[in-house]
Amino acid sequence: AKQMNLSVYAVPNNLIDSYQTLAKALNMQLVAIDYYGNSIYQAMTHSMSPDLAATICIDDNTSMITVIKNNKVVLQRNIGYGIDDAVVAMMESTLVKPGSTYLQALTQMQMNLCFNEQLRPKSADTEGGPVTAKDKITTSLTMLINNISRVLDYFASRNSDIEIDHIS
Repeated sequence: AKQMNLSVYAVPNNLIDSYQTLAKALNMQLVAIDYYGNSIYQAMTHSMSPDLAATICIDDNTSMITVIKNNKVVLQRNIGYGIDDAVVAMMESTLVKPGSTYLQALTQMQMNLCFNEQLRPKSADTEGGPVTAKDKITTSLTMLINNISRVLDYFASRNSDIEIDHIS
C-alpha cells in the first residue's frame, strides 16, 4: 500500500570508466557519481526555502528548470537551449575585441547589457535598418527565454494553487 516515486537513470559504462580514469590520473578516489538534476536539488535544499523554491540553471547548450515544494521536486525539465548561441553571436560582433575567446565574450556579456531590453530587434522598428550585434544576441536569447516561459506556464497551469514569486 506504500507508494514512492522512483527515478532510474542509465549511464554508459565508458562514461563511468572515464570518470574513474580521470580520478586515478589526478591521484584521487571516486566516491560517488550523481546526476545533474539531483545535484541541483541538493544545492537548492541547502540554500533556498524548503517550502517553495525555483531555479533555472542555464548552461552552454541546455538549461534545467527545477521547482521544489516541501523538499520534493514537483517539476524538473531540461530544455535544449542555453547561452551558447548568444555567446557565439557576441564573439562575432563588434562588442568584443576581434579574436576574443568564448570565456572573454561570456565575461563581457555578464558585465554589460549586450541585448535589447525587449525581445525584438531594434532594427525591426525601422524598415530595412541594419541588424545590430545586440539584435543578433537578442534573437539568440529569444528561444531560451520562450522555452523557459513555456515550462513555467505549464507548471502554473497545473498548479494554480502555487505561486512562484522568486526564481534563482
